[in-house]
Amino acid sequence: MVSNRQLSKESVKRMISKAIIDKELLPGSRIVETKIARELNISQAPVREALRDLEYLGIVESVPYRGSFVRGITHDDMYNSYKLRLVFEHMAIDEGFSEVTPEMIETIEYYLSEMGRTAAEDAFEEYIEYDAMFHKAILNLSKNNMLNRVWDFCDFRDLVRLGTVLSGETLTTLAGRHKALGDALKSGDKELAVKESNKHWQLLMDMIDDGLANY
Repeated sequence: MVSNRQLSKESVKRMISKAIIDKELLPGSRIVETKIARELNISQAPVREALRDLEYLGIVESVPYRGSFVRGITHDDMYNSYKLRLVFEHMAIDEGFSEVTPEMIETIEYYLSEMGRTAAEDAFEEYIEYDAMFHKAILNLSKNNMLNRVWDFCDFRDLVRLGTVLSGETLTTLAGRHKALGDALKSGDKELAVKESNKHWQLLMDMIDDGLANY
């Protein structure tokens, strides 16, 4: 790990999750805050915050009086997390599809375009940001403030990052698989949008299942 006094919680979280995905940290391994902080030459605060977020994601477990341990990545955790995201998207489409504006469609098209660009440049973290914003734009179809607050609280960006890595697909392939969903949203056909949202989720889960089989 490279020392950097300016490392943020997000950076530390990416490092730890990558170490788990790459099996540098195996299930059951203890994650020592002080050790990571010392290696990165930072305070323990961002490490502690990163571990808390990874616990929410389900790949780290905090045991009272013992510390944090790698929980590993399971099919059920990934399935249930993506299923929840799908339910949120369906609610947004159901509640807001009749009020879609040209500006909303333009925003969705922009994110699709940027996903394609960042995929072509193999700019992984930028791609993740635009992927997350694309799905957030679907949520914004609804004027349901509670739905949007719960979505923000869940912070599905970490899930997107984890699912993207586990899928084993290239960013270009993944970006292309968002196009059908984007086209359905632009079509004005709510049933088609729900259908493509389901298909998008199922394709991703199939890829993640293949990735987990080799994990």
